Amino acid sequence: MSRTSYILIPPGYEALLARGLRPGDRFVFPRLCRKNRYLSLPRRLALKQRSLLPTINALWAGLGPSGQDNWTEAGAVMNMTGRRLFVQDTAERIRLELSGVDDPSLLHQSFVGWLHVESPASNMTLEQSHPEQYWVQHKIKGTKSMYEAILVTEDFALPLEIKINYKAYLEEVGGSGYAHFYAQVRSSYQGLDIFTTCLVDMDLMADWEQKTMTLSSVRGTPISYSLFLKLFNVRGDLFIDDLVAFHSGQNWVRDPACKDIHVSFTRAFTQVPKHWAPVSLPDGADYDSVYGGD
Repeated sequence: MSRTSYILIPPGYEALLARGLRPGDRFVFPRLCRKNRYLSLPRRLALKQRSLLPTINALWAGLGPSGQDNWTEAGAVMNMTGRRLFVQDTAERIRLELSGVDDPSLLHQSFVGWLHVESPASNMTLEQSHPEQYWVQHKIKGTKSMYEAILVTEDFALPLEIKINYKAYLEEVGGSGYAHFYAQVRSSYQGLDIFTTCLVDMDLMADWEQKTMTLSSVRGTPISYSLFLKLFNVRGDLFIDDLVAFHSGQNWVRDPACKDIHVSFTRAFTQVPKHWAPVSLPDGADYDSVYGGD
């Protein structure tokens, strides 16, 4: 049976309690939480002494108008200001003890997806499913590590455009090696399920470049689709960013900037799909999000 408990609030303390406490996330477990308060002046000064922002601000000012404009152009790709992208990128460089500042790129941002295959593995396959309805976890604003489940209804309609930015250092092993990013569309025709593939074939050796492909029609009525990243008979590294699966007026890729390609979920979110789930991940194959600057 359920357990309940309560407390008696002394008269005159109701306003004080309301200022200090708030309800917790009902998707995890109901509770009362302390309200976040504004930092006092001494705490703000102490935080500023530990912050990287003064150092990053000086580096930003040293770029000059032309250098700042380049970052603004790169940030616009992900609907970010140039300064915000510069702060994100430079803070990561400082954390990794890398010298100098990076050059802004229109093809990738601070974090990128990294697919790695080494001996004894020679292949791997990752899938991101897109059924008509699915749950995603959404961070609760104002909290550090609290999430809630959000139901997404994805009304799928053609045409479907897929796009990927990538850099590859792959070598073929065993013959017929390839690196593919593709969508597999499921449609219904006279009671049968038909699968149609929209495929981007990536070069095994390439600096950052962009490739795209569009699927305009299928046999029957389109129902749903899944995205796949597949490396076959190759070894090495593949870096990816700014993924797109565009239909019905927007990009539906979960984590398009590849900030958390290896996302995992707690037991509270067992019904929430991962950004990329392994279909085939043999020993020697791995994937993660890493800093993508030089």
